[in-house]
Amino acid sequence: MIGSTWILAIQQVALDHPVAVFAAVMMILLLAPIVFERLRVPGMVGLIAAGILLGPHGLRVFTDNTTFKLLGTVGLLYLMFLAGLEINADDFRANRRGSLVFGGLTFLLPLMVGATSARLVLPAFTWPQAILLASMFASHTLLPHPIASRLGLARHRAVVTAVGGTLLTDTAALLVLAVIAQMTVARLTPGFLLRQILLLAVLVAAVLRGLPRLGAWFFRRAEPDGPAEFSFVIASVFLAAVAALLVGVEAIIGAFLAGLAFSALVPERGVLRNRLEFVGHALFIPFFLLEVGMLVNPGLLARDWAAWRVALYMSATVTATKWLAARITAKGLRYSSAEGGLLFGLSVNQAAATLAAVLVGRTIGLFDDAILNGTVLMILVTCILGPWMTERCGRRVAELQARTPPVWPPRSGRVLAAVGSPAGAGPVLDLALLLAPDEDAGICALHVIQEGPDEKTAIAAADRILGSAIVRGAAGGARVEGLSRLEPSAAHGIVHAAREQRASTIVMGWSDRSAPRILLFRSLLEQVLAGAPEQTVLVGRWIHPLGTSRRLQAIFPPLVEQQAGFDEAVHTLRILARGTGTSLSLLSSPSLHTRLQALLAEASPEAKREVGWSPWSSLYADLTPPPREDDLLVLVSARRTQAAWGTALERLPSQLARRYPRNNLLLLFPATAAEPASPSSPMAPPAPGRPSPDGLASRCARSALIDWTGELAAALHLLLSRALGASPAAAHIVHDLLSSEMIELAPGIVLLHTHTAETDNALLLLATGAIATAAGGDGVARMLIVWVSPYSDPPERHLAVLADLARMIQRPARVEQFLQAGSSSTLEQLLAEILSPHAVSAPGAQRDPAGPEPLADGPADATAPV
Repeated sequence: MIGSTWILAIQQVALDHPVAVFAAVMMILLLAPIVFERLRVPGMVGLIAAGILLGPHGLRVFTDNTTFKLLGTVGLLYLMFLAGLEINADDFRANRRGSLVFGGLTFLLPLMVGATSARLVLPAFTWPQAILLASMFASHTLLPHPIASRLGLARHRAVVTAVGGTLLTDTAALLVLAVIAQMTVARLTPGFLLRQILLLAVLVAAVLRGLPRLGAWFFRRAEPDGPAEFSFVIASVFLAAVAALLVGVEAIIGAFLAGLAFSALVPERGVLRNRLEFVGHALFIPFFLLEVGMLVNPGLLARDWAAWRVALYMSATVTATKWLAARITAKGLRYSSAEGGLLFGLSVNQAAATLAAVLVGRTIGLFDDAILNGTVLMILVTCILGPWMTERCGRRVAELQARTPPVWPPRSGRVLAAVGSPAGAGPVLDLALLLAPDEDAGICALHVIQEGPDEKTAIAAADRILGSAIVRGAAGGARVEGLSRLEPSAAHGIVHAAREQRASTIVMGWSDRSAPRILLFRSLLEQVLAGAPEQTVLVGRWIHPLGTSRRLQAIFPPLVEQQAGFDEAVHTLRILARGTGTSLSLLSSPSLHTRLQALLAEASPEAKREVGWSPWSSLYADLTPPPREDDLLVLVSARRTQAAWGTALERLPSQLARRYPRNNLLLLFPATAAEPASPSSPMAPPAPGRPSPDGLASRCARSALIDWTGELAAALHLLLSRALGASPAAAHIVHDLLSSEMIELAPGIVLLHTHTAETDNALLLLATGAIATAAGGDGVARMLIVWVSPYSDPPERHLAVLADLARMIQRPARVEQFLQAGSSSTLEQLLAEILSPHAVSAPGAQRDPAGPEPLADGPADATAPV
């Protein structure tokens, strides 16, 4: 008696207690996939089989249909949400033709064949019944999508085509369901069709346009990577699903649209994306698979042969038509047979829309129990066939993809993330996660401890900072190694660690938004750039999370394309745009347009990009078009040894930081080639006995001289107009000169210089008289020397000319003699005297062998208009 009581009590606990039920479910979620994968059957099939065996029509271990239906519905919506989240905007645009073709075929073929065959196989069916039954064949559920993601095929063209086709065919099938239901219960009118189409268009626009803006606003204000971000995304998904129900379509459409909307806000390799995928694959989606299995009633199928006949017809029809649609699409789009099989495996599965259609049809009296049971068996057959085909063909596609050389060469090496404080470690790690070539390459988080009396305290702090960095990397699904170094300076530590770790990319950050702090920071940056020429260096200022950026606005200075690492820099920009889901807006010179377009089109033909141009000097005023607050500004800069470098470019980051304090700003320094100069190289030393081509005479193609009394700006405008004429280039050079630092070579003698892309010729300009300026003893300079060199000259030559000028001006007696003269002829004689030590023309210089080209037509009157 006591024993039987205990047995009854145990049975009661095992069958009814929620803790015991949940424990049993967790054990099934753990063991069923493992056992079936050992049998070379997809783990999803194991979960469906477990639902059949333990459900209300089997051993009745799980009898609470309400709970499982709730969690199963959540799992289905989560599955559709993750499918949309995996789609990148560029991928969707690149495969939109395939999605339209496949979506049309996989809807129309099953609909037409199914409706016609239903009238033949089931003679009692009317046309509304036959069309509604065929619409169940036309729809499908992306049940095996997690298998494709696990194989690394989430962004493969066949998978993106299948996902895009799913959106089209499920929407069309659900519209057919709404129309048939309206015809059955009431009169169908054109107003009803128009209303459904308009409501669906409003839903799509509201979710795809409104949700990204709302999400960006929330993410900028929420705690980064906190629980509020996860809760916000999940709440938004289910609110979008509710909105879909309100407009008369299934909730899966709203969940899928929400995934598309969040794909640009949730970076692919970030903490939030990893959390969303983990919760879905580990908990909610398995509940959906269990619920599908629990719908099958083996006993009823054994007694009702009509259900078997209907099930065989439905399973054969959906399999044949889906295979035919995938085959025709693969042939038309020139996909391989494996890609065609992958399309079929992803699209043959019946679940969500099929269940909705059969339940609605049974409610309004169009379907009986035989159709319901046949539908459940069809769902079981297709949900076993689909994952099996996806696994089989997906592996072949993945192997073929691994053997195919990529358009861009793979990024080699590791990413070194230099973290200095817990607050700044997060954005640096997020950027490193986007740039890491793959999970196996890894990320090295570096914290440099400067030698000093507080070493022990700093070492303890370093352990905490690196620990948080490692945890953040693991949450983002990447392997992060922590490294601390004791060095005399932070720059030494970063450079040495980059070499030892064989890093190809260095990521750094600055934390203060003010220009003085940025200038101080750049002294550290310049040391890193000089010591790490073979690494791409990125330096970021983050105001908002990277994922909230809507457009990446890249700025290319003149001649930046001459750097050895330019192609890799463009590749880095494409990775950033792809990882953050942003469009590309490129600001460059017209000469660079063609190359940029070719590089981007080669890697991603349909990528959304805007290529604009404005004069380089206009950046000192404002960017055109002006950036929005959600723009990520990226300046592709240059190191001092590169042709693109100049003082104006060196000042530009600070100016951009002050001008756009609410924008994320990123500096990208491409790697440089460490090759020795060849004898024919412009950097090669001159042959013995030959004057240096870096001399003034060899570099000066044009000159101008005036006698001037008045303001400095007016003198510069007159000098440049004499040299270049009334052109926008002259005004831009004047702006550069006025923005540069004036150098006093001797009492009363001042020098202004710039390295610019506004002219192809070097300019040596000279003015004497009384020039009002703060430099010089009493604020008036007696001589103004202006040196302008084109960007085609390396920075070393520009600096060499400045050194020549400084040496010549060290002859005070000679200079004083010319200053006391004041006539035009004497000024020309002075200019020739300055150029005479290097009267040798450089190869290709177009100038009169007798001397520089005099452009001045006589002394200028101080009151003459400029």
